[in-house]
Amino acid sequence: MIHSIGVQPFRIPLVRPFTTSGGTIEAREGAIVTLTNNDGVVGVGEAAPLPGFAPGTVEDVTDAIGRLSGSLLGAHPDAAEAMVDGLDTSQPGLSALVFALDTALHDLRARRAGVAVAALLSESHRGEVSVNAVVAATGSHEAASRAAEAASAGFRCVKLKVGVIGSPEAELMRIAEVRRALGGDVSLRLDANGAWSVEDAIRIIGGSERYNVELVEQPVSPDDLGGMARVRAAVEVPIAVDEPVTSCEQARRVVTAGAADVLVIKLLSVGGLRRARAIVRLADEAGLQVIATTAIDSGIGVAATLHFAASIQTEFACGLATLPWLTGSLIKPDLAVDGGTMKVPQAPGLGVTVDESQLDACAGKSRRWTV
Repeated sequence: MIHSIGVQPFRIPLVRPFTTSGGTIEAREGAIVTLTNNDGVVGVGEAAPLPGFAPGTVEDVTDAIGRLSGSLLGAHPDAAEAMVDGLDTSQPGLSALVFALDTALHDLRARRAGVAVAALLSESHRGEVSVNAVVAATGSHEAASRAAEAASAGFRCVKLKVGVIGSPEAELMRIAEVRRALGGDVSLRLDANGAWSVEDAIRIIGGSERYNVELVEQPVSPDDLGGMARVRAAVEVPIAVDEPVTSCEQARRVVTAGAADVLVIKLLSVGGLRRARAIVRLADEAGLQVIATTAIDSGIGVAATLHFAASIQTEFACGLATLPWLTGSLIKPDLAVDGGTMKVPQAPGLGVTVDESQLDACAGKSRRWTV
């Protein structure tokens, strides 16, 4: 049974600001959540709300755990999973908290079984996952330089954040410069984070086809599935949907609208591994591809997403190589990127543990609930 619940807030500064069309992030704030079973085995998760993807604050997360602690404490892990599955992730802080609790329960179960989380998710999981680099520099020259660095480091796919400069002409010039820096052997994908109008999206994507763009992520507002469908019908480049994929129900609406060729799944946004697997099944039935990405999570969130990515079949690189954006990962051992791939930890559970010395350096006031 669940004997205790711990919450340790953290704030990790970024190495440099991360800019998208939705704004600039200079630090990631969240909380490490632990579930300790009565046999002493500990499962770990991460709850780090992020505007645009998982609403709420760390305080919302902590308050919600306080409200739920009476039901979680003393519960068998199976009963805890059922309770977590029934939570409404539309409430502030709940999507992040459900991700944390779901991850901790998977970690706990896998540790007790002596297997990796990926093995719980799929018997045919992969041992390594291809990953893409992310370029968020707004200036064309700096973006091209960052892209060239990524290619030199062995990445075979680079995602360029777009929608951050003023006109379609400027967007296309920046895309062209990044393509020149990458050469012809590295895949290039674009992510507008919903910044473009339908008309600009069609114009820019059509103009970028000459640069061999692999796919375009979220070209128009996440609230405009009809507009996404119009863009998809007008261009040859595959269209990926990200921000609207917050639940299986929302993913089904995307599919029904004909708005996507690819569904992008963030465990933070959808509420963890179990809900993400349901979206994968939906995508398979609809003949769509899926991509797993993080939300600039700490190492615990990245580890969970890495195990999830290893359990799915996709032809695309996944967006997991985000730990270098943070000044600390909060885990040991680190999850390194080597030649554009990340190896899946094979130790029981997530295969990583919290690095207490790192956590102490960026931690807030902790709380614990015990039977």
